[in-house]
Amino acid sequence: MNIKNIYLIIIIIFFIIFNCETTKNKINNKSENDPRKIEINENIDINQLKNHMKNLFTYIENLIAKADYEKWYESISIKYKKYLNDPINLKIITNSSDYLKNRKIELKDPKDYFEFVVIPSRENGILNFFDCELITKNHVKVICFDKNDKLIYDFIFEENLWRIDR
Repeated sequence: MNIKNIYLIIIIIFFIIFNCETTKNKINNKSENDPRKIEINENIDINQLKNHMKNLFTYIENLIAKADYEKWYESISIKYKKYLNDPINLKIITNSSDYLKNRKIELKDPKDYFEFVVIPSRENGILNFFDCELITKNHVKVICFDKNDKLIYDFIFEENLWRIDR
């Protein structure tokens, strides 16, 4: 083997090593930028927790503002999905809402709930993150306000994503 072949092999090896590392970093950075994928533990610094949960809260609120049903639905818990897919629950929601009754809207599925309950609930103004409370490493309560009321979001870490729970 001559010296040129050895240099060529070394260059190829370096290229492969650095190229793979770059690809790995891009994947990790993408995961780190998705607030639904951040794992936490009970010893997390409170400011770090607030930052993570505020980013998650903002992510969900942006989905609602963009009326992105698919991503919103992906961001709710299994229990919440079961609840919204139960016709009895949808009928109860419909019958207990003056807003829906006055408009003669009958909820038939989770998409109706998103379109006729979730989105209109932001018409009087957006929700603002206020604080959060760590319950367990897989459950965090987020406290937020609109113009008039204090609301609490329950987030659970389920199937490697933070999701809204009911």
